[in-house]
Amino acid sequence: MIKQLILVIGALLLLATACGPAAQRADDAQPLAADVPTQTAVSETQAQAGEAATTESSGPVISFMAGGPNALCNELAIGPDGAYTLARPCQQFEKNGTLERNDLDSLRAWVEHLANFEIQFGDDSKGEEAVTGNLAFNGTGEIEADDGQKQMIFDWINGLILRLDPQEIAVPPTPELTTLDPAGLCPEITRPAILTVDFETPNVLTLVEPETQATCEVNLSRLPVGRIATSVGAIFYPVFDPENETVTVLRIGADGEQHLLPFTQLPAEEQSPTDFVISPDGSTIAWTQTIINTDVDPAQYTNSLWLAQIDGSNQMTILDQVQNEETRFITPIRFSADGSQLFYALQPDVPGLAVSGRFDDLYSVPVAGGEPELVYVCPEEAQNAFCISGFALDGSVLAIIQPAEDTIQVVDQSETLINSIPLPATDYVERTAFSPNGNLAFVTATLSQASEEDPLYPDPGYLTVLAAPYSDSAQTLLSDSSVGTLWGWLDDNRLIYGTIDEEGETGTAIVTLEGQTTPLSSQVAVGVVR
Repeated sequence: MIKQLILVIGALLLLATACGPAAQRADDAQPLAADVPTQTAVSETQAQAGEAATTESSGPVISFMAGGPNALCNELAIGPDGAYTLARPCQQFEKNGTLERNDLDSLRAWVEHLANFEIQFGDDSKGEEAVTGNLAFNGTGEIEADDGQKQMIFDWINGLILRLDPQEIAVPPTPELTTLDPAGLCPEITRPAILTVDFETPNVLTLVEPETQATCEVNLSRLPVGRIATSVGAIFYPVFDPENETVTVLRIGADGEQHLLPFTQLPAEEQSPTDFVISPDGSTIAWTQTIINTDVDPAQYTNSLWLAQIDGSNQMTILDQVQNEETRFITPIRFSADGSQLFYALQPDVPGLAVSGRFDDLYSVPVAGGEPELVYVCPEEAQNAFCISGFALDGSVLAIIQPAEDTIQVVDQSETLINSIPLPATDYVERTAFSPNGNLAFVTATLSQASEEDPLYPDPGYLTVLAAPYSDSAQTLLSDSSVGTLWGWLDDNRLIYGTIDEEGETGTAIVTLEGQTTPLSSQVAVGVVR
């Protein structure tokens, strides 16, 4: 059986989760998420058996205090049932209440699985703005929280305090959109060029020329708040307007001109993830929104899907607030190679699997207008959710993961088996990427761990290719511990993949079908500008 994976390449998840769940596809500036378990997570109903352990303690499961000479003196205590007290003694302020459902679910999961820990924090400065404090977590689990988990809980608490008692903050003016460079978008870099990002400086993208490794930086005037897509020399990404609290897709043309696509504007609500895709010729955009209502049981998911020309003309509503109680959100995947079809999926909202780059219920709809058509449905068995590993650019061939057999099956749309590919490793099984001429590629890995406290790493990772029409045996191009993740095809002969070194640092390289590798960048590949 394919085992559940948690492969820590944390930086690769940042853009994937910035604006809600979203799936991977070629030419998106969104690297494949590293957390790709091949089994479904335990559902909320299954987890209820563990809630008794959570509520055994009558004391607070979280105690948090922070303050300083000229800072807010926040004190927050949360009980196992979600009852909280937020106090600010220096201002004679106190607020009591109960956590909302999504916050309570997160808290219960942490308490059930993680052991006790305590964090002492403070500024090195001695001035009036210095802040010191303490976080005490009272868990009932046996897992020792790592630094990332502790930071996540710490950030959640600080965000929770702001939501429980929002402070009036002046909204800075939104930067005006001007031409990034009168000369155009890095005209000195030969196309196709690989678009990369350093997640520590997300306001700067870098174009890398594959042949010479020459680079050119693109300084963004507004930060991306979701995936980045590329098409016909242009870069697209969503931006947030803090004054109106909306998200709108922004286009940076090859000439360096920036333009918002105002017809894509959607409310930026916490429980309303949005997404978009661009057609290969850059003429059409599809965008989506899922509104999640957690105030009802079961939670209600309302999905909408729109299509339009890139200038805003010919707008069509494909799905108009279609509701479901199966916790499925809509994900636009990509247009077909000829731009005539749009593929989208209705994905189960399962943490980890939702950002795996794989799909569950796959649909297509004619761009010229028509009814959506179901392409493939994954079986209901829990161990094979998100079974669609990938599909050809025209949608004629699909790659289906079969965990019980440790294989990927290549089938046509009538589900006729074309070939069955044995997996070189099963600890980590990634999505399948198809080239323009139909070849497919995927990454798998055997995972190792130096100690229980250290992250998992590939030992080794495998990059495997099967040439169309898929009747021959698959070929393993790479087999070593540097193979981390697969972005996709640069062209019919070269693949872009993510690397990982002995220190866990990620990077980008390309490999030819002859197995020749070229390291490109210490940054992460997020797209190709053609």
